Amino acid sequence: MSERKSPLARLVLFIVILSVAGTLVAGVFCFAVDHALQDVVQPKNEYISNCEGKCYAESWQCDADAKRQCTKDYSYLGDSAVKYCVEKYYEVCYKSTNSCLWHCENG
Repeated sequence: MSERKSPLARLVLFIVILSVAGTLVAGVFCFAVDHALQDVVQPKNEYISNCEGKCYAESWQCDADAKRQCTKDYSYLGDSAVKYCVEKYYEVCYKSTNSCLWHCENG
């Protein structure tokens, strides 16, 4: 006598085969499409990251220059004059940094 599989066993076997096939198709898709898209997008992200780093470095240098220049020019007038100068200088640094960051993101 030939042994016949039950309908439930066939269904389970079909589902297992279907899931393995789906996994293979998904893997091929991920490798072929997603990785290709990530490679295309990556250079822009690296550019933005490098550009932002440059902006923040310039901002830090601007802040350091503000403290040095204001202390040199206004220390004879007292601490409040130096503080006022530094605050005004920081406003310029802040605007410059924001403009630099905007250009990084918008080219």
